[in-house]
Amino acid sequence: MGNEPQRLNRVLRVLEPVAQEAGASLADLVVLAGRAEVKSAVQSAGFSIEVSLSPVCKRWTLIGLIPR
Repeated sequence: MGNEPQRLNRVLRVLEPVAQEAGASLADLVVLAGRAEVKSAVQSAGFSIEVSLSPVCKRWTLIGLIPR
């Protein structure tokens, strides 16, 4: 692993337009993507947990980043 600038640039090119369209910051979207990945990894391992970032998630729900 380590520093992977090319991989990071590919991910940011995907996330930047989504953040702009949703009216969210890129930082918010990076955290949300990380939250989704953690939840997916935990479920793939056969566990069930709730990964919450309240009250930030409430803001994301209001601007449409998380479905109600």
